Parts: sequence; C-alpha cells; structure tokens
Amino acid sequence: MTITRQFPEAARKFGEMLKHAEVAGVDVRLDLGRVYDLAGKPDDAIRNYLIAAQGPPKNAAAWLRLAVLYSQRSDAKDADRAFDEAERLYELRSNQEGLTEVAYQRGVAANRRGQMQAADGFLGKALRIAQDTQNVQQEIRAKLQLGATAFLSGDADSAQRYAQEAIDAATLNRVQSLATRSLLQLGDAFRRKQDFEQAQKYYERGLSLARQDDSRRLVAYAMFGLAGLHEQEKRIDKWEPEAQEALTFFQQNNFARESMQCLVLLGRAKGYQGQYDVASGFFGQRLAVAEKLQDRFQIMLAQEGMGYVLLERERFPEALEHYERDLELGTALRDVEHVGYAALNCGTALWRLGRYREAHLRFAQAEGAAAKFEDLRFAISQERADLALSEGKYPEAVATCSRLLSHTKADELDTVADLNRVLGLALIRMGRKQEGRRRCERAVAIVAVPNVTVLASTLAVAEARLETGDCRAALAAVQAAENQLTGLPDSNWRAKVLEARASEALGDRGAARREALVAQAQLQEIQRQWGESVFQSYHARPDLQRLWRPLLQMVSANH
Repeated sequence: MTITRQFPEAARKFGEMLKHAEVAGVDVRLDLGRVYDLAGKPDDAIRNYLIAAQGPPKNAAAWLRLAVLYSQRSDAKDADRAFDEAERLYELRSNQEGLTEVAYQRGVAANRRGQMQAADGFLGKALRIAQDTQNVQQEIRAKLQLGATAFLSGDADSAQRYAQEAIDAATLNRVQSLATRSLLQLGDAFRRKQDFEQAQKYYERGLSLARQDDSRRLVAYAMFGLAGLHEQEKRIDKWEPEAQEALTFFQQNNFARESMQCLVLLGRAKGYQGQYDVASGFFGQRLAVAEKLQDRFQIMLAQEGMGYVLLERERFPEALEHYERDLELGTALRDVEHVGYAALNCGTALWRLGRYREAHLRFAQAEGAAAKFEDLRFAISQERADLALSEGKYPEAVATCSRLLSHTKADELDTVADLNRVLGLALIRMGRKQEGRRRCERAVAIVAVPNVTVLASTLAVAEARLETGDCRAALAAVQAAENQLTGLPDSNWRAKVLEARASEALGDRGAARREALVAQAQLQEIQRQWGESVFQSYHARPDLQRLWRPLLQMVSANH
C-alpha cells in the first residue's frame, strides 16, 4: 500500500500492527512515520519518527528522517542535531551505507540552505564512501546531487559532467530509474547553458525511458523540465500542457513543492496570455496554502508569482510589495539565483514607479548574484535598457539593445521583439525617426500570438508612426490594441494620448478632445488608487512627461 501510495490505508494497517505486543514497535513507528512523510503530513511523521528514534533501541534511520524533515522546515539547529545523532549511531554499528546516506542528506540540506561549498564537501564524502564500499546506487545518487549543487551554483559544465558520469554508471549497471534522472539532469544543465536544442534532446530521452519503465513520477519530472524549457522559449503551445500534466501527477501524489513549481509555470502562462484573473487565482490559492503550512519556499514562489501578475496588470505598487517579500524570503533561504531574480523584479517595479535610484541599487544587487547565471545577466541588461529609455538616456539604451541583439538567437521571438521596441523608441527620440520606426515595425511583426510583448510593441509602433507623420496608421495601431488594454492603467492612458494626438493631427478635434479627457480621467484614477506620493514619483518619469505635456495642452485648449 505504501509503494502504491495508498497512504491512509497503509497508515491504518501499521496502526493495527502497533496493537500487538509481539510486534517491534520501533520498526513499525519508523514505517508509519515514513507513510506520513510520503503523504505530506510532516507533523504526524515527526511524531512517529521521534518515538522510533528514541527507542529503545535508538534508531539511526529515524534520526536521519527527522533530520531531513527538520531541514525541509528550515530548522537548521534541530536538523544538525538529528544528523549528528544518526551519524553517531551508524558509526557505532560501522554501517557504511548509513554513513553514506547521512553525508548525502547533509549535502541535500546544505543545497537547500544555499550553502554550496558545504554541500560539495558532504556530497564528496558520500561519493568517496560509496566508491570504497562499491555501492553503485549511492555513488550514482551522490553524483546526481553533486550535479545539482553545480547547477545551483551556476556551474553548468560541472553539472553536465556529473550527470554524464551518473548516466554512464546507471546504464552500465542497468539502474534504469537513475539513468532517467541523469538524463533529466543533463537537460537541466544544457538549459542553464542556454543550449535549448541539447536540453530538449535529453529531456525527451529521459521522458522516453520513464515511459518505458512506467514511472509516472519520472514522467512528471520530465514534463516539468520540458515545461520550464518551453517557458524560456515562450512556446506557450507546449509549455502550458506540459506543466498541467506534471501538476496532475504531483497534486494527486502530494508532492507539495513540485506542485507549487508547476502552478508557477501555469500562472505565468496565463499571465503571458493576458488571462490575469486566472493567473491571480493560481498564485493566490497557493499563497494561502503555503502560508498555512508555513513553507517558506512555497511562500517565496507564490509571492514571486503574485508580483509577476500584478506587474503585468500594471499595478506597480502592489507588485513591488510582493517582490520585496519574495526577495526577503530568498535572502533568508540563501538561494543566490532566486535572490538575483527577486532583486531584478524589485528593480523593474521600482523604475516603473519612477524610483530610479532605488531601481539601480536593486539591479546592482541582482548583478552581484548573477556571476554564474548567464540568463540572469542577460535579463538584467535587458531591463537596464528599458530603464535607460525611461530616464532619457537614449545612447545607453541603443548601445545595450544593439549588444544584446547580437547575442540573441533569431527564434527567441519575444526577446528580439522587445529589444527592437526599446531600440526603435530610443532611436526616434534621438532624432533618427525612420530608422527607429523600422525597428518598431519589426518588433510588432515578429510575434504573432497576442501577449504582453505584442501590446508593448503595438504602442511603440503607434508612437513611431506618429513621430514620422503617418497619423492614420498610428491611429489604426492603437485601435487594434484596444481589446488588450482593458484593466491596464499605465498602457491605457498612454494609448489614449497617442490616439488623441493622432486624431488632432488628422484634424478631428472632437475625437482628440474625447480621448484626451479619457486619458486625463484615467490618470486621476491612478492617482486616487496609488496615493499622491506614489503617483507623483510615477508621473515625474521623463518618458511619461513626454506624453503628459501634449495631453495637458490639448485639455487646456479644449477648456
């Protein structure tokens, strides 16, 4: 029943066994604790493990499981105490397999805490003992976890090497499940190196092996890896169904952390498609559950997801609140990569609110965490280009976008479109209007599926057409985007200003007046919702003042 994950039935059977005096209570308590552990009931698991651990006789395996659970709760003090006791008991019995497992789990715990150097030491010890005792399975597991340590440290080459060694050993010894895990880890390593073609190849090989072995758990992990890869490639047709398939398994089988990660992918998919209410539902539900469980990792991911949705909905002050909480949790958990992305997200929300100095500080913090993470460094540079455009530092925006475009693959459509948008607007504002318009037109032509990138590019091309005197085409661009503007306060008022200016240039003063007054009303609503001090900082942005001043003139003239 435990193997087939029928946990309530298994727990009842072990409970019945405890009623018989001749049954070894310690062993049954250990098994019962394991059932609750697998069922996602850590409190019940800890209660039974403690009874087994304290004996008599004292049980090393129970102490080790206690250490793992305490570690998952971020209770480092109790985890270390339990690890020490497990290690002492295994040493008394000269149990090398047990000592290997203690070193291995200490390495996993150190990885969770972000202590990569300590993790490397513990896992190196586990590997040495496993090799000395010729325990092939433990050797492969140690190499896989060393690969995970390298992956978390941003060392994709070492992650790839460990995974390849693990797959060679697993294949040689016909340990198919570990061979599958090795293939999936190779996929992770190549994804980190931005080699998406190789990453897909290894994920698909791992998926094929998992299906041959009828391992639903490893199939779910393979689908999760593919969903993460396709999210980076913005292939929504694959990313969403893959994440949903993985989620179905993880939820049915009480894999809480993995379920949360899948929900993040699905929430981001809905946000990417502009389905913000659905995305908010994904993250809001998980945030409530995570806070009830006091699981800081899940809370962190849910806070990041809520920040993402609110940023996309242009509710910048609220987005910043969630991103700051996300950053706080990432720092507490010592997750270097997550801290980098959280700091980047904070900086993005800050500059959109006109808080440029603070945004630069957050971007610097993100860069401090990005030394080994190429994709994070790229994302920071891309956001810095947008910030430079907003600040009026057009040569800087042009130089950054040109450099990034030279390192971007042609099939990374969203990235290419967004860089062309920023580059085009910067060129227009430097007086190179026709060249800038060509860039903006290219941006809007690249991505055919409606999403947030298309909306930003559409408003950019409307401005480009207006600046080059093509007012009818500018008006057509804004009107084509109207369905996407609902509920987006920042984009909405800016679109109305562009529409008003185009109408005025075409001699339709009535339409110009209507749109100008709507834009003014929308700005006033932003001011009411965000508060005076937040609004004034936002409103003072140089790029927004370029729009506000013509709007003010049109409204004044109408009065």
